[in-house]
Amino acid sequence: MYWDGRNNTRPDFTILGRFDSNAAPGTEISDGKADCKGQIFFDTRGKLGPGGVAVIQNQASLFHYSKQTCTLELNLDKDKSFYNGLAWNTDYSRFFIVESDDKTVYGFDYDVNSGNISNRKVLIDFKATNSCAPDGMTIDCSDNLWIACFTFGYVLQVDTNNGSILQTLHIPVTDVTSVAWGGDYFSTLFVTTSRYMLSEEERRKQPLAGSVFAVTGLKFKGVQSNSAEICTVGCRGDGSCPPCDGNPLAIPNAPVEKFDTASCPANGAIYGGNYCQIGWAQVAK
Repeated sequence: MYWDGRNNTRPDFTILGRFDSNAAPGTEISDGKADCKGQIFFDTRGKLGPGGVAVIQNQASLFHYSKQTCTLELNLDKDKSFYNGLAWNTDYSRFFIVESDDKTVYGFDYDVNSGNISNRKVLIDFKATNSCAPDGMTIDCSDNLWIACFTFGYVLQVDTNNGSILQTLHIPVTDVTSVAWGGDYFSTLFVTTSRYMLSEEERRKQPLAGSVFAVTGLKFKGVQSNSAEICTVGCRGDGSCPPCDGNPLAIPNAPVEKFDTASCPANGAIYGGNYCQIGWAQVAK
């Protein structure tokens, strides 16, 4: 999409490709990211019913936009019901994807030059313990996943070597949706939440639902997000994968006072010394 920044101008857009043309009605794009070569990956989910349940099974796929062919290419074809969060390890040799309907995170071998994935394995299965409904996720420079647990009210840090849970971040709302690194040293974990599916009573009990939170002092950091590259704009990168520079544990604590909390309500600006609520005033409207 090309837009000049004026609200009264209709943007021009180009269709890169059509997805799931043979899938059941109601199939939608769920999540998407670009790898360090600029290849865009996105996944889909079946039609959702009440409570966010994927009622149409085996309609979810994984696609990537290939700069070599300038088209969408299938990686996984309607073999699951609700694909969701995506992540790569720091050297882009492994790829991870959430299947929210299965409450499972899968790992694959990844070829960064071709965008191909292979050798699917279960990294962590939350069904047996019912300890997380995985949603969005990201990864840190120590190759640990950070997984948003929808309806559970927390984010889990998971070791990608063995699937063990390293720590739990409790968020003061239930519906935690996604996570991303930002701030100085990429050491701030931004956590998005939802209030969309809450009842009126639940919203009264969770007045901060729908806010974005910034979690600091974690002693971990992520890597800068990648720019997408498509055929119509050419290659904008140097073809290299960004490193996670330095010791990921050698990060100074970012003081909570650094964040602008002036617009936060008096009873909800800071939590436990390292949470800062972002944008509640706008969400409340």
